[in-house]
Amino acid sequence: MPKITIDNQTLRVKKGTTVIEACKQLGIEIPTLCYIKELNEIGFCRICSVEVEGQQDLVTACNTEVEKGMVVHTDSQQIRDSRKTSLELLASKHRFDCWTCPKDGICEFYDMLKEHDVVFEDFEGGEGRYNDFIPGTGISQDQTKCILCKRCVAVCNDVVTARVLKFIDEDGLNPVVSPTPELSFDETACIFCGECVNTCPTGALQDTLQRNDVQALLEDDEKEVVLQLEPTVYRALEEELGCKEDLEFSEIKRRIHHALHICGFEEVTNASAFTDVYIKKQSQELLERLNSEDKKMLLTSIDPAAVRYTELFQESYVDAISTLKSPHMISGALIKQHYAKTHLNKSPKDIAVVSVMPTPASKHEIAREEHQQKHKDVDAVLNVRELATIIKVKGLALDSLKLRDLDIKLAELNNVHLTFQRSGTNLEEVLKETASTLGVEMPELKYKLLVGKGHKYSEGKLKEAKLKLKDHKLRVAIAIGGSAIKELFKRIESGVYYDFVEYQASNSGCSIIDDSAEELDIPSHDIIQRRMHLLCSELEETAHDTKYLDVLYKEFLNDKNESILYTSYSPKEYTKE
Repeated sequence: MPKITIDNQTLRVKKGTTVIEACKQLGIEIPTLCYIKELNEIGFCRICSVEVEGQQDLVTACNTEVEKGMVVHTDSQQIRDSRKTSLELLASKHRFDCWTCPKDGICEFYDMLKEHDVVFEDFEGGEGRYNDFIPGTGISQDQTKCILCKRCVAVCNDVVTARVLKFIDEDGLNPVVSPTPELSFDETACIFCGECVNTCPTGALQDTLQRNDVQALLEDDEKEVVLQLEPTVYRALEEELGCKEDLEFSEIKRRIHHALHICGFEEVTNASAFTDVYIKKQSQELLERLNSEDKKMLLTSIDPAAVRYTELFQESYVDAISTLKSPHMISGALIKQHYAKTHLNKSPKDIAVVSVMPTPASKHEIAREEHQQKHKDVDAVLNVRELATIIKVKGLALDSLKLRDLDIKLAELNNVHLTFQRSGTNLEEVLKETASTLGVEMPELKYKLLVGKGHKYSEGKLKEAKLKLKDHKLRVAIAIGGSAIKELFKRIESGVYYDFVEYQASNSGCSIIDDSAEELDIPSHDIIQRRMHLLCSELEETAHDTKYLDVLYKEFLNDKNESILYTSYSPKEYTKE
C-alpha cells in the first residue's frame, strides 16, 4: 500500500486509489462539479484540481491515482485561483435568471460560485451556451444553463441505461449535452425517471412545469379542484416551506390543509387512497395467470417510467405488464366517476384532479394517448416545489396559520392502510392478498440479492425469492433502478422464469426494499438528497378502515364500470440515430 502525504498528513492507501478518495479518508472534501465515482471520473470541470509536488501543472484529483511518496496540497492560492478561473469560464456561458429557475435555492453551481467569490454582476443576463429549450411532457432542458459537466450523460447511460443524453462535440469549440438534436424528449427513448434532473447541478434539466395549468384550474369558477398527494409529500412540504421544527406532524398536516384550502383546493385526499383496490385487482390478475394453461409472467409497476422502459426496450414483454392503472390514476378515475356524484354532488366535467408525485414520469403518464378519454383521470401533476410555490405566492406562512379542521368530504379516504409505502413494495401485499384468497398462510419471503450487493444508489437492486401458495410454486423478483431492470430482462432472456415481478425505474426506491443503508453516490444538492430520504421514509401506522371498499364494490365497481381501472400498453417507437 503506497504511503502518501496530503496537507502534511500521511496515510497508506490501496493501489489504484484516486487522490480525491484518499483525501476523503482524511476528511478533506475536494469540490467537484462533473465527478461521479466510478461513473464520471473525467476531470472535465477541473474544479477538483490540486497540487502534487514535482508536477509542473495542477492535476485533477478525481482521476489521478496515488503513487508511492506522492505529496499533495489541496489548498493554496494557485489552487484557489485555478478553481475560480474555471468557474468564471463556466459562468460566462450560463444564463443567470435564477429567480425563474426551477432549481432556485437548490443549485450546486450557484452555491459553488458563492463559495469561491465569483462576481455575479459580470455574467448577469448572459445568453448561455445555447439558447435552445428542448420540451418534453415529463422532462425539459434549458440549454442556456448547461455547464457541460456530463453528469446527466453518465447517469442516463450507466444507471438508467436509456442512453438518451449525449455529449456532442462535432464542433470542438461549442460542444453540447442534449438528446439527439432536433428531437423532443418524447421522441427519444427517455423514460422520464428524473434521475438526470436530480443530478444536474443547475436548472438545465428540469421537471416540465404544470403549475400555471393548475393555477388556471384554481381560478376557473366552474371547476372544483381535488388535490391528491402522498403522505410523504407533507414532510417534503414542511421542509420546503420552512416550518418550525417543534411542530407535531399532525399539526403540520392541518396547517398544510388550511393553506391548500386558501389556495383554492376544495378537497384534499390521498394519492394512494385506493391502493387496496389496486392490490385486490392485482391479486385477481395474478391468480388468473397462475391458473391459465399458458402460464404467463406478470410484470407490475406503479412507476410509469418502468412501464415506458418496457415499451421502448423490451417490446416482447409488453403483454406481460399488468394493465391496471397506477394508484393515483385509479384514485383520479374513481373520484371523477363515482365520488364526484356520491360525495360532491358534481358531474365528472366539473371536477379537476391534481396529483403531487415524486417523479416526472407521472407528468408524462397523464399525457399518454391511452389516457386522453372524455374525462381525464388526472388533469395535472405537480412536484413538491411547484405546490410549495403556489402556497408561497399566496403569501401564506404555515407557522402563523391557525389550526383548523376543514370540512373535507373525501377525508375518510385518508385513513386507508398504505401498506405498499411502509413495506416498500406492492408485490408482498399482492401475495398476501392471494394467499388469503387461497385460504393459506403467507410464508416469509427469503430473498436472494442478485444486484446491489455494494448498497450503492447507482447500482439499484434486484432480488428474488421462491414460495409456495397452496398448489402454486412461485418465483418472484423485485427490481429497482434501470441497470437492475436491464439485468432482470437479461436473466429472463437466458431462461429464468418468474411468475411475478415488480419493478421501478427510479433508484429512489432502493432504500425501501432492503434493510441495508444505501450510499447516495450520485451527487445532487443536499436538499434533493434529503428529499430522497423523505420520499423513502417509513410512515406511521394508520387505521385500516375498508368500509368504503365494501360500499364502492356494492354501488359502483361492477362488471360495467370496472374498466375505468384499466389501461393498455403497447410497444413504443423512438427515433434512433
